[in-house]
Amino acid sequence: MHIQKDWLHILINFYDHIIISSSDNEYHIVDINLVALGIKTAARVVYADENDCLQHTELFHPFESIASNLSGFSFKVFNNCKFKPRVEIKFSPSKILQKHNVFGPKSGFHAVCDVLTSLHLLYPELIQYLDISNAEVLAIDYTASARMKSKTELKQVQDFLRNISNKSLRKSNKSASFDSTIYWGSENSRRLNRKCYDKHEELLNEINDLKKKAGKGNLQAIDSLKFLDCESVIEFSKYLLRFEVRLKNQWLYENGVPLNLWQFFAFERDNPTLGIELWQKAFSPLFEGFENMSMKIYNDDEILNKISIVHDKITRTGRLSKVKSINLFNFYLSIRTLGYDKVKEITSNSKFYENVKYILDCDFCSKFELQNLKSIDEKNVVPFLKLIEIDFSNQLPVDYVEPTSSHAHIYKHLIPNFSKAS
Repeated sequence: MHIQKDWLHILINFYDHIIISSSDNEYHIVDINLVALGIKTAARVVYADENDCLQHTELFHPFESIASNLSGFSFKVFNNCKFKPRVEIKFSPSKILQKHNVFGPKSGFHAVCDVLTSLHLLYPELIQYLDISNAEVLAIDYTASARMKSKTELKQVQDFLRNISNKSLRKSNKSASFDSTIYWGSENSRRLNRKCYDKHEELLNEINDLKKKAGKGNLQAIDSLKFLDCESVIEFSKYLLRFEVRLKNQWLYENGVPLNLWQFFAFERDNPTLGIELWQKAFSPLFEGFENMSMKIYNDDEILNKISIVHDKITRTGRLSKVKSINLFNFYLSIRTLGYDKVKEITSNSKFYENVKYILDCDFCSKFELQNLKSIDEKNVVPFLKLIEIDFSNQLPVDYVEPTSSHAHIYKHLIPNFSKAS
């Protein structure tokens, strides 16, 4: 049984002894020079003084992208703020450990070890001011996939899902803007976000973007392509409809999940199906709505392809003509919709039988099947939950071995009863 942890957002507070608070306790800053530590800061206010020299105030640290062993992570120092000064870090455990997230580990522990080590190497003085033992979880992504039989089936299921809502769970308006991704609920929810998308399409888009960057000499893109533009990874992603949930700290707390990062890893270790249970609970309002739903499944792309193989023509000028194939495909669709006898009634005899012969020449159905296509189509109804069945025992390639961090020994003691930790 497996579920992938696809994203982690954690915070690490500065130690109390270096925090200075305002008299009304409204604002807090750290008593260290971030610039001297090498932190790349920016200024909210820039002005010219009486000597026309540029001055600045209100330094801040934008989210910064940091290269790790195989991938990168982003981090930000929060200082001069209304909450306790801290560092926040965002990353994909799968990408940190193996460069891609088509499939990946269910625990984020080893990725955290790599991220903290990279941060330590880049900003060695910063780390000594951070209370790592009390790091907290801000958000976690869990992802699981249903494998469709074909690209056509996947698209049909997506089209069906675009109009689904249930109880308090509503379809997001954001869905209209992203062809391969469907969102439910508010994008700004403080508790959780849900979405589903075509993993293969997302992967191909990522590969295309990396190829453009690699063509301009981007070394990180060139390196990433070695892991992503890989036949086994691309093949595994085909027909995967991925359901992903982002669980935020408020929702995790409400559901009894420890927010201390190291206690969370211990809780996860002692409850091996934790990720699956949290994912199921988060998606239950949606999947409960599917219980009495069904939908028709068509293999139209396959049908058109078989017709095209036989009836596409090369013109005298050397161009490919699909006119005949498209006309025959539309004839086939009209029989499926209206019925054999009705189409025969509204079509001239010679044209009707000519088209029937051309379709039978393609050898994907018999005359009997064509004559009964409408009734066969009406029976081609599948319970929706059967279509999007999530098999948690089949989320990984059979030969997959979870990657580990060579730095795990540095942080393992932070996990309660760490001798049990993997």
